[in-house]
Amino acid sequence: MKSFKIIVCLLVVASFFLSTPVVVEARRDSSKRQAQAEKFRARGEKRMARAGELAGQMGIEFDPQNAKLKVVAEVPIIINGHKVPENLFTEKEKEGIATAETIRRMMMGK
Repeated sequence: MKSFKIIVCLLVVASFFLSTPVVVEARRDSSKRQAQAEKFRARGEKRMARAGELAGQMGIEFDPQNAKLKVVAEVPIIINGHKVPENLFTEKEKEGIATAETIRRMMMGK
């Protein structure tokens, strides 16, 4: 009976040491997921803010809660069915759109 108690104790201790790295890894994964979610949320907010700016310049109504966007290279190119005029884009945005379109054509084999 004494040896049975020793074996059970060893199993409990071993299971603790074996499970600890899994818990630490799970916490690390959770932190990583939270950071990725925050980054994704921030990108969405940035897109919506830029869409609001462009909509204002275009003279159209913009409600972030009900907006429908088409985005290329993080740049809204269609806002609620209205095509954004190219003259409203910054040079950096124009370059990003051109690069994304070039990559898309290459992937399509054109």
